[in-house]
Amino acid sequence: MDLVRFFTKFQCWSCECGDLGELAEQKAPVSVAPLDFRFQRFPGDRERRASESSQGLASEPASEIQNPQQSPREKQRHELKQLMRRFATRGMDGVSMQLFDELSGSTCPGVYQIDDLLEYIRLTPEDTADSAPYAGPEHIAYIREVVSVSSGAECAAHVEPGAWQRLTSDEQARLLVLVYHTQPHGSLPPVDCRKVCFLEDDESTCQMFAICVRILRRYMEEQLVKLHNRLEEALAVLQEGQKMYATQQKVMDSQQETIERLCRSKPNGLEKPAPEAVPAKSGRDEARARAEAKAQVMRPSAQKQESPSPQSPEEDNEFLGMDTQQAEQVLAALQAMLAEKEQLHQQLLNEQADAERRLQALREMGSA
Repeated sequence: MDLVRFFTKFQCWSCECGDLGELAEQKAPVSVAPLDFRFQRFPGDRERRASESSQGLASEPASEIQNPQQSPREKQRHELKQLMRRFATRGMDGVSMQLFDELSGSTCPGVYQIDDLLEYIRLTPEDTADSAPYAGPEHIAYIREVVSVSSGAECAAHVEPGAWQRLTSDEQARLLVLVYHTQPHGSLPPVDCRKVCFLEDDESTCQMFAICVRILRRYMEEQLVKLHNRLEEALAVLQEGQKMYATQQKVMDSQQETIERLCRSKPNGLEKPAPEAVPAKSGRDEARARAEAKAQVMRPSAQKQESPSPQSPEEDNEFLGMDTQQAEQVLAALQAMLAEKEQLHQQLLNEQADAERRLQALREMGSA
């Protein structure tokens, strides 16, 4: 994805601000509008970026070209997008500047450069022999670790009064003071703050640097909050799923006990009709013999005695068959519930693992 297309897609929430002056002075918060913006790697070819930048408005889509009928808010949004495009293109190629030592009041030529992901700014003096006042050969300020950025007259409150007086009015207008947390190795939290002072080429580029760094910092802060909120929502869903799983587990345990009882009672129930078949037949024969002997005297009563309870074993068998069939149906239903429980359990385990990965990533981002 080339640089022009990236900034066409670059719908940063800070582009919805009301006034560019407020961003420069940082007196009012920037209004937030949730828009989709993802950092993507830019091409590392300087010539390609230079050719894209030289194309200007000719390479922009029709929607990006200013329309005379645009509202003041739309014009300001368009100007800010152009400012971000220029800042990123210029910073990735490397910008010459003058590092300022407020203790001695001297300057040292250097270069600052922004990485392709817009995550950090590297400030390096050209002569490492003169880098002792800057506590090392270079400064690496991560955007998310920036505490404050001041430009122009704002810098008077952040530098030594004597050093500020040594600067000319033109140098004061071009001065930038960047305060940031150090970025330690590993997952340890930042331990202290560092300050770097440097002079831009002119006042306009100085203001552009301050505005764009504030935009990127505010954006990263909001993205971190959104990530934290999404993680909390995922953990809440996971906890609800665990509660539901525990409830279903109790139901499954009780149903499993019912299955075991039915399985234990099933073979005993099928063996009951066998020993009852013999006495049922003998009782039927005796009833018939008595009925024939007393046919002359008590034929109506004999007819009543011919229908005792020989059908009771068959009825018992029918009832027993109905109980067994119902037990098999219950067993099949419970087996289906067990399969569904296992599927739900696996889904909850997957969601828990995903939430743990997000939590680990958030902790690493916060500790970084």
